[in-house]
Amino acid sequence: MLKEEKLYGFRSRLMQVNKPGCRDQRLQPAEQEWELKAGMRLCFPNDPVVYTAAKDFGDFMLVSMETPVLLCHDSGDIRIIIDKSYGSYKAYRLEVKGEGITITAHDDRGAAQALFRLEDMMLTRHAPFVPFGIEEHAPQYTPRMTHSGYGLDDFPDEHLLQIAKAGMDA
Repeated sequence: MLKEEKLYGFRSRLMQVNKPGCRDQRLQPAEQEWELKAGMRLCFPNDPVVYTAAKDFGDFMLVSMETPVLLCHDSGDIRIIIDKSYGSYKAYRLEVKGEGITITAHDDRGAAQALFRLEDMMLTRHAPFVPFGIEEHAPQYTPRMTHSGYGLDDFPDEHLLQIAKAGMDA
């Protein structure tokens, strides 16, 4: 039987973007996986959208994966490159090799979606391990619209971040 909840109690859960304790400490990386380790650096361009996504990724790594990473603008183990000649709106390429992860995105929103994809991969694996290889993505259609699950036309920042993680853009 479901536990009884106070009216609008779901809102407190919606405000917690990154859930704690998602990592299974017993797991080890497979031979074809790259491990994100504490102290690794996420290098990203100076852009407000990418900055917001990078901050969220840092929070995700600390809270959910218990593996803190550093955010920087110079060089790092995880690099984000914005290249307008790559693909189209929100398109990205995620390349994982032994030296690290390179994200090439058409725009700032593509870079954010690539970071969200990395989070999804680690949540599925229950550990900060991602498989070697290349993954490319471009949205099939845009805009993807939604309504607020928080309240009538009420979009707190935390809820907007969860909406963006789900791929919605309008």
